[in-house]
Amino acid sequence: MGSRSARWAEYALLFLAIPLGLAWLKQYGRFTVPVIPILIGLTAFIGLVLLTDRRFGWKEAFRFRWSSAAVRSIVGRFVICGAALSALVAMLTPELFLSFPRERPGLWAMVMVLYPVFSVLPQEFLFRVFFFHRYEEMLGGAVRTSFHSAILFGLGHLLFGSWISVVLTAIGGWFFATTYARSRSLWLASFEHALYGQLVFTVGLGQYFYSGTVSVIERAS
Repeated sequence: MGSRSARWAEYALLFLAIPLGLAWLKQYGRFTVPVIPILIGLTAFIGLVLLTDRRFGWKEAFRFRWSSAAVRSIVGRFVICGAALSALVAMLTPELFLSFPRERPGLWAMVMVLYPVFSVLPQEFLFRVFFFHRYEEMLGGAVRTSFHSAILFGLGHLLFGSWISVVLTAIGGWFFATTYARSRSLWLASFEHALYGQLVFTVGLGQYFYSGTVSVIERAS
């Protein structure tokens, strides 16, 4: 697995230096950062790294672990949090509420279908499967790893230029990380992530994440 210092250096490079560097480039470099291509490219690179890691089990990582109890827990939390977030948007910014599906239903439908594949799965592979496999022992257990994963997941969204995107994704990251820590299921964590992401785009908060999934789909459509 390599030395502890090397593992910390890898952690800092992948989950601090690269995201903060991209955020800086977007803010001061005056050009659009291609979020989805970078995400997919980084995921592919991490996949190559894991091919050299004899402790990583590909079959285990992608094993379909799915239980009715876990799904009920995820859906129950989503109903409560989703209703609260929807009500908050409707009250504070009524002009944004449901504006995306109302004004651009075709693009909205495409986002609902393609977002889980091209955005959610790569993120969950990086921030949950890879992150837990690589750093859980170093960080001292599942709870601490979940916390690190959530904070770094939030910081990874700094490039969208809004504290709202950072805060929402950090909270969501905690949900997804704890789901993964309990289940060790990429699919359950991705399912939960997709629910919240689709809700965010639907209720009117997609502008805080627009330069990622939506812009790519829009250019391709």
